[in-house]
Amino acid sequence: MGRHVGRSRGCQTCVKRRVKCGEETPACFQCVSAGFDCPGPVQGAIFIDMSEGIREKSMRTVSKSSNKKILKVPNWNSCPNSVAFKTLSSDTVKCMRIASQAFKLPTTRQPSRQDIFQDLYVANFISAQNATVHPWILELPNLTSLSSSYLSEVYGIRAATLALYARISHNLDLEVEAAKWYSKGLVAQQQELHLAMSTESYSPCCHKAVGAAVMFSYFESVITTVPMGWMQHYAAAIKMFEIAGPENCQTGLMHKFFRSVRVAAFTTALIADEPSVLAADEWCTVPFDRIPKTPFDKLVDILLQLPSCLPCRNEMRKNSYSNPTKACLLRLQLGSTAKRLLDRLDDFWTEYKEEVDPAYDQRLGEISPASTFTNEDRLEGHQVPSTQQSPFKSASDAYFTSMYDSGKIITLGFLATVAVGVHWYNYNREIVMHGTSILASAAYCESLGVFNGVSFSMVFPIKLVCLLSPSEEQRILARSVLLKWGEERGLADSCQVAAPSYLDRSHG
Repeated sequence: MGRHVGRSRGCQTCVKRRVKCGEETPACFQCVSAGFDCPGPVQGAIFIDMSEGIREKSMRTVSKSSNKKILKVPNWNSCPNSVAFKTLSSDTVKCMRIASQAFKLPTTRQPSRQDIFQDLYVANFISAQNATVHPWILELPNLTSLSSSYLSEVYGIRAATLALYARISHNLDLEVEAAKWYSKGLVAQQQELHLAMSTESYSPCCHKAVGAAVMFSYFESVITTVPMGWMQHYAAAIKMFEIAGPENCQTGLMHKFFRSVRVAAFTTALIADEPSVLAADEWCTVPFDRIPKTPFDKLVDILLQLPSCLPCRNEMRKNSYSNPTKACLLRLQLGSTAKRLLDRLDDFWTEYKEEVDPAYDQRLGEISPASTFTNEDRLEGHQVPSTQQSPFKSASDAYFTSMYDSGKIITLGFLATVAVGVHWYNYNREIVMHGTSILASAAYCESLGVFNGVSFSMVFPIKLVCLLSPSEEQRILARSVLLKWGEERGLADSCQVAAPSYLDRSHG
């Protein structure tokens, strides 16, 4: 009696004949010996329906007695000169010999579930990313197999993708498993770096090492072990680029990772209050000699220059009382640099606004201009404008616009630091308007659902409003948007725990 169709790997001919199939390929022994065409056994995993309706289905009764005639099958293992072989053609005999040699009993082996679920975790992770900002994300399914000899990247991919899936599905067991892979990855990375130091031919500055550092940073963004953890891994990736040199970041995965890490270099430089190495002219030109820049790359070029104002601002504040003359000179220097960067941002947006966000001016026009000082001497925040009448073209364009608004907020903040009177008020009023524009971008992305491609990316612009908006009302609104964003997308740690804290306004 053959096995049930839903459970059998046997060929369809043996299943219909109700005989036990030997499951040989390309043709089973039973079909060859009986002279039937064999389609071959079932390949791959078999999924069995165990729903209640199937389990309760009554089984067909089979009588123990059977009147079927048992056909005598010749012994094909006998001598080739036997009568049975002589009556068959040479091709048939050859096929039967192959089937006889390949004959084996069915095994209980099951395919590994690790690869199946790993594909699920990777697909879930990709859906949370934007290929325009992170072009390497589309290569992620291939990196695991290509990096089999570089364990830190393999473990990093497993840790980050599993952690995000665990947080979204609220599965604590998977979180623990992800943490184990993260720990293994850190050990493997340390061993690989030691090997690189002792072996001249073993270079740590390849895309696999950079990919491992980037994936570790994503893990820290999802499951934060220390607030600065994600920054430390990005700092390691930037250091690897620095050692490799800009000439080695022009093509392939190194170039794709470089374009992505540049955005992180901008945010980490702001938090660390120091300029980024990648803001140098050679890093903004040489890596793009072979592949031209996208409009977003050109925006990042400008954003990378903004942290260069931080040392001047900090020194000005430090000498404001102890050395007023020096503080005055630094104030003029900061104002001049910030105004030049503001003009670059305005020129860039004039050139690319129609391509990225043609409804931008209309959307800002919907924001009420009647913001006034209250008795508490603070600006009232604007309500988030509706994006139904002036929508974005896509979630990636909404994020693009929010990064432009972020650059404007930072630059206007520098100018407000050195301004007095009505100029200070006007700068702060513009900051509030750009903060409202960022919240409008977040509202549009929120309307597209959880898997909109900018889950990680939008955290920074929203958190920036929480930190730098001069309107307390707007900061409170931004905090509620940030917390909701993190809870729905498995990024609560990134929004609440990871640096910078959304309650720490010392960066302004």
